[in-house]
Amino acid sequence: MPRAVILTALPVEYLAVRTHLTEIREEMHPQGTIYERGKFIANGQEWEVGIAEVGAGNAGAAVEAERAIAYFKPDILFFVGIAGGIKDVAIGDVVAATEVYGYESGKVGEQFFTRPALGQSAYALVQRAKAEARNEEWLQRLFNSSTSQPRVFVAPIAAGEKVVASKESDVLNFIRGSYNDAIAVEMEGFGFLSAAFAYPNIKAIVIRGISDLIQDKNAADPIHGNEKERQERASHNVSAFAFEMLAKLKINGMDPQGKSRSVFRPKGWGMNPKRFSDKVEPTASVETTSKQFDIEEMISEIRSGDPLIAANAVQFLRDRPDLMPRILDFDTGISPVSMEAVRTLFRDYPEQSGELLLDRVNQAHTNWSLGVKAATCFDRVHEPYCVDELVRNLGPGIYRDIKQISIDALGRCGGIGWGLQLRKILDSPINQEEENDEFGWYVVNALARLFSRSTNELDISYASEHLLQELIQQSQSRKKYANYSSLTDILKDPCNAKHGDAFIGWLASEPSKIASTAAFLLGWHKVMRAVKPLIKRIENCLIVDLTESERSFIREASSALGRIGTSAALEYLLSTPESSIERYGLVFSMEEITDLSLFHEVVRELLTSEHHNRNHRYNRDHHFIFRAIGRRRDQESHPELLVALEGSEPVERGASALALARLKYPLNQNDLRRALDQSNSTVEGTLIRLAILTIDPSSYRDLEDQLRRDLSKDSYMYDEYITTDIIEVLVGTEEPDAVKLAEAWKPFYQGAKLV
Repeated sequence: MPRAVILTALPVEYLAVRTHLTEIREEMHPQGTIYERGKFIANGQEWEVGIAEVGAGNAGAAVEAERAIAYFKPDILFFVGIAGGIKDVAIGDVVAATEVYGYESGKVGEQFFTRPALGQSAYALVQRAKAEARNEEWLQRLFNSSTSQPRVFVAPIAAGEKVVASKESDVLNFIRGSYNDAIAVEMEGFGFLSAAFAYPNIKAIVIRGISDLIQDKNAADPIHGNEKERQERASHNVSAFAFEMLAKLKINGMDPQGKSRSVFRPKGWGMNPKRFSDKVEPTASVETTSKQFDIEEMISEIRSGDPLIAANAVQFLRDRPDLMPRILDFDTGISPVSMEAVRTLFRDYPEQSGELLLDRVNQAHTNWSLGVKAATCFDRVHEPYCVDELVRNLGPGIYRDIKQISIDALGRCGGIGWGLQLRKILDSPINQEEENDEFGWYVVNALARLFSRSTNELDISYASEHLLQELIQQSQSRKKYANYSSLTDILKDPCNAKHGDAFIGWLASEPSKIASTAAFLLGWHKVMRAVKPLIKRIENCLIVDLTESERSFIREASSALGRIGTSAALEYLLSTPESSIERYGLVFSMEEITDLSLFHEVVRELLTSEHHNRNHRYNRDHHFIFRAIGRRRDQESHPELLVALEGSEPVERGASALALARLKYPLNQNDLRRALDQSNSTVEGTLIRLAILTIDPSSYRDLEDQLRRDLSKDSYMYDEYITTDIIEVLVGTEEPDAVKLAEAWKPFYQGAKLV
């Protein structure tokens, strides 16, 4: 049966949730958390629901949410509780959070500079909340009567560590000024959603009942009663709405009896599992509501590269740990989608999958390809079962291939503590007979993974220091195998303010390649406070004759300024000399230029600039320019698009077609379809299909099959602007299947996980 976990902060909230469950039994987590598990039956569907009271505060909510996820492995995750109303709401109303602002994130100097932190509820749950808010069916679940009917809002809320008890408080004034669309304030939602973000296959949402309007929390109200009564009413209202949402949700992967994967692990997979080679069945099939799925077919679907197909296969295979060797050893290539599908399956059985992965790593000297695949499957859940053996693989007498892959695996599953000792282990006297510089970039990537997923200031500071030291050491090593692209791919994952501070510190590094990497990352993450340090380093470079590495840095730094796009960044880019190197960042900043005449000037300059002459397989910069023209509906620039449409460069043809479609230029769909037939790259074909969809959204059904094939084959390699176009156009069609496809691909474009 499908599973849900509902967390609360206070006893009054917990008791209100508990009233909706039957067959309740108590369970204890190995670390001591007390849960209750019960059943909820509605609309012919039976849910298994785990509940817990986790206390107040974002930090505690994050810890307990992650613990509950690991224990219950739910499909749905709710945080249900009370909140203070800021605006528009009344006592007893319900707020389903579209997002939760962590309002205390920022930098304190002479004044407080906010650095917005955001946790988002799952799209599907927000849509369900909106649907339920439009009708009154949920009111039938209320156990208490009231003089007024509660309303439901689907809107942002704010969360911090403070109890806000006065409408005149500085905290409330700050929230109103900096997060003025938030309509309620509470203390746990941001931490809860931050923890849920690491598990994108689980849909999560925060739902709150309004128990007070900030002022006079402890005072009695002649209409709504005292504080206790208000909290009880708000808790019952929000619980009723949450369970109405749950009653309407349908989980994919049901069998004919309406049941999904079991909540319990199969027998034989406890503390002392048999080796996987003894568990594999020679033939097997799984029955679904519509057809027989052969096991081999489902394993093939895991490797399809299509997130919708892969997610569906995951649902059918995740209760088959005996199939893990066959899934891992499948002899086709692995795309990011496929890799995340395999990780999703392996996370459910960390001890058993860890054994399998270690076995493949230890055979890397005879099967390097399989060892590499195994290393990429490691996850944080494997740390208790795998780290010790992986560290032992760093010792003397171990094959170099095994040692390299073990370093990679440690970066994916190890904790920050051992990671900071990695170079010491490799450089210990007992290892001195080996040429450890051969492992340098494996160490860099492992440290980068630890740095990327560190969350607190101390860990980030230490990890940054060790990573920077390793980068400098590798840049000075004659035996280095530098792979900065792999480093930036790792560090492109979402970062917080302290990561940004570390990247700013790297700008002072030598060689310039490290500073260039930092500049790229500052631009990618749009770190606004990096504008002045970037400009300062550019100016220092311009004082002397430019070396090639300094030219490379200026190019990357100006690109970063364009991506950041603040007024100060744009002003600098527009005021620099007429050198294509210094003006390069304008390509990335075009959508930020508000002056239309200036925009036209920049378009003409960039399209005719010597820097933008074709010297690559395709001119990516022109695509950025065409995209900006199309998105701002700039009719004056359409002649440049028509020239590109008749040109010989495939990506420019596709990008210009999409831009003209956005301008509502009278393009003939038949002409576009002929161009589609003549296209000679998947990128061009994808862009032309998006142009056709922009003109005629109803054509999605006709274009869907080939579009999905092209996305599965190449989409994860597309440029960031192309992927943004894909999402924007598909969602804009309002065709449900197109929106599903966009939502399935979005996490991979953002460096996240399989939904």
